[in-house]
Amino acid sequence: MSLRPIEAQGSFPISQKTGKLQEQLQQRGQVSQEIIGQQQL
Repeated sequence: MSLRPIEAQGSFPISQKTGKLQEQLQQRGQVSQEIIGQQQL
């Protein structure tokens, strides 16, 4: 399946949004792990 240039352009913003969401989820995971760690101290 080949993409036409217009279709390819449309797919980029979606992948950028996905990348940002993954980054935010990773940050939330790190924060919650820090909170759990501090609660155990």
